[in-house]
Amino acid sequence: MVKYGPDDLRKLGLSDDVINAIMEIAKERVEVEPMEISGIIRVISIKPDGVKHVRDVLLKAMELARKEGAESVKIYTIGPPRYRIDIVGKDPKKLEQLLKDVVNLVTTEIKKRGGEASFTRISE
Repeated sequence: MVKYGPDDLRKLGLSDDVINAIMEIAKERVEVEPMEISGIIRVISIKPDGVKHVRDVLLKAMELARKEGAESVKIYTIGPPRYRIDIVGKDPKKLEQLLKDVVNLVTTEIKKRGGEASFTRISE
């Protein structure tokens, strides 16, 4: 219930007061474990100041992920031009959407700056 919401309780025909009471108690007593999703993004810019463009785009992606509510965001190099993205949060659907948004931002921003990017999801 804490993780997925009160929809199942509504299906049982419970009143809103009872649902709210159950949800409040559940939130106090049940802790949802954070989960992590990861991927590898390959970012290339052949411009003379390409490193600066790549860094700026990756920092912008981290900022977006933090604004959207990720508990933790790490983007680090595996070895240029490959960078690993790790996003931690409690809602799996929100994390998937957030990862898509981050990858979309990196891809569009680096293309605007004359570079290219590709993404591979890591299944763990």
